Amino acid sequence: MTENYLYFAEGGGANATTEAGCFACSKLTGISPIIKTTTGIYFEGTTNAQDAGELVTLTHSSNISGEGRSSGHQVRDIANAVATACNATPKGQFITIADMDQEVGTARFHPLMPGLDHLEVSPGNMGTNIADIVTGVAITLDS
Repeated sequence: MTENYLYFAEGGGANATTEAGCFACSKLTGISPIIKTTTGIYFEGTTNAQDAGELVTLTHSSNISGEGRSSGHQVRDIANAVATACNATPKGQFITIADMDQEVGTARFHPLMPGLDHLEVSPGNMGTNIADIVTGVAITLDS
């Protein structure tokens, strides 16, 4: 593998369609706010040649974090964490962004990721990581 892969799980046991998904960073097309408490992570379609894109929706608090910010949306923080994961070296890593199956209400990270026991959501804002802000995951195929 020459690229990193991002894993998400909704918390339903990861044993049925849309309960979990693993997406190549090269298929990432964008990250944007949906409403005040959700952020969408968009990927190119992966299930067949005529496929529409895939959407991973992260639910989070409406409180923002980051240096010098008193208002805004968590999208900036989540985008920073996803970019960190996609750019992590060496390439070919399986990186869990949010796995709600590991502990109810808590995002967890893959234990074999040296140096990525957490993903900082805002440079310089030590102690804040994506596991602190994500409270839910929803995966929509062919969005």
